[in-house]
Amino acid sequence: MIIFLGITAIGMNNLKIYPRDIVFIIFSKLHVLLGVFVIVVALVVVKTMKAEPFYEVNASVLIKPLIDSRLLLHANRFMVDPVTVEDINSEIKLMSSRELMLQVMKELGTLERIKKQEAGGSHKKGMLVKLGIEYEASAEDRALGSIRNGLDISPVTVSHMIQISKTGEDPEKITKVVQTLLECYIEYHIKARKMVGGIDSYKKKIAFYEKGMHDVEEKLKTFQKQWFIIAPEEQFSSSIKRIQLLNDTIVNVRTTIADQQVKVSALESSLKKGIAPMIEEYRASDVFTELNKVYFPLLIEKKRTTVLYKKESPEYQEVERQIEELENEIRKEQERLLAGMKVDLEALRRKESVLQGEIDSIKKEVDLLKEKEIERASLARILERYKQSHDLYLDKVEEAQVAEDLESSRVANVFVANRPRVPSVPVGPDKKARILLAIPAGLIAGTGAAFAAFFLDHTVKKPEDLEQCTGVPVFSSIGVIRR
Repeated sequence: MIIFLGITAIGMNNLKIYPRDIVFIIFSKLHVLLGVFVIVVALVVVKTMKAEPFYEVNASVLIKPLIDSRLLLHANRFMVDPVTVEDINSEIKLMSSRELMLQVMKELGTLERIKKQEAGGSHKKGMLVKLGIEYEASAEDRALGSIRNGLDISPVTVSHMIQISKTGEDPEKITKVVQTLLECYIEYHIKARKMVGGIDSYKKKIAFYEKGMHDVEEKLKTFQKQWFIIAPEEQFSSSIKRIQLLNDTIVNVRTTIADQQVKVSALESSLKKGIAPMIEEYRASDVFTELNKVYFPLLIEKKRTTVLYKKESPEYQEVERQIEELENEIRKEQERLLAGMKVDLEALRRKESVLQGEIDSIKKEVDLLKEKEIERASLARILERYKQSHDLYLDKVEEAQVAEDLESSRVANVFVANRPRVPSVPVGPDKKARILLAIPAGLIAGTGAAFAAFFLDHTVKKPEDLEQCTGVPVFSSIGVIRR
């Protein structure tokens, strides 16, 4: 850079430089070049020898295809989701996330150690912080910075692996950081992929259905006690048979009522005209039998008297009076029997009404039984549905428990392919390379210093300089005068 500045300065003064000029400049300022060379090499060597060695620890994680064992396909093969670039990038982001770093910091106790240092007064603010140019980070950010310092998480080319490396001066410390990072990452990875609240949610569902089953069972018991529905089909059949028997009885009663109504109507019309004809009910009556025993002989006597006596005769009148009295008795008896038949008819009608009421009552009971049976069947279906759901969630709890056991056993789609080990050989600094690089660096710096010293020196060193400064050509020169 110094050479370029010198050449630029020459160009600005309309000077020309040639290879022989470069050689002249180097040899004329050789002491400057050698001095700067020695100083640069010495500084690099001293700095290199005093530099602390630093170590590097490496670990690698393999991202495996995600296998869902619940989706068993034909030929005993499982459904596999191939690993994509997005999956690897997601895992890298997960590894370098602040949340994971906070867990690592907590496991290592870095924050507590920094706070103890601050409390002990060992922590000092930088000059820029004191001047207000920069802001001091919080203890947590400094703790995170100490963990992230020298940490590199990157994908391995053409593979499904992620490389984790960390450099530092303390090999055991950086190894512990990487080891803790891997452990926390596995836990964090499982937690990220774990179904949130799976078992707890299933247990809540089980408790809900158990309570529902208990409530429905209590309702069924209360319902059973209140309505006593044991065998609804048999109860329906019994009620139908009772209705059929009652219907048959009503039919007979109605037939009897119709016959009785005809007889009553005929007797009423006959009694209005006189003595009613002898019907079966009359013949079955003992009173009518005795009256008939007297009445028929009187009729025969009346015919005989009519032949022997005139109607005005006492004999005829006596027979007529006896017949009339007997007919009145018969009529009265017939009226009493008619009244009894009407009472029987009314009783039959009431019986019909009672039977019909009983049939209606049984029909209402059947309808109510059907309604309550529907209600009971509905409760039974609800209970069965609750039992099925309860058993289903019990199975899901078992499946979720198995899945959780697998996760807790670290059965996941990540595998630590290379665990960190405490390095015994430092990776830097490379003292040989630094010292070897110090030689060309010293030569370059010395050459630049030589050119700078030459062009900053305004004395006349050769005839061409005099000619350039005065613009007058030089015709001769006096050599070096030796004393």
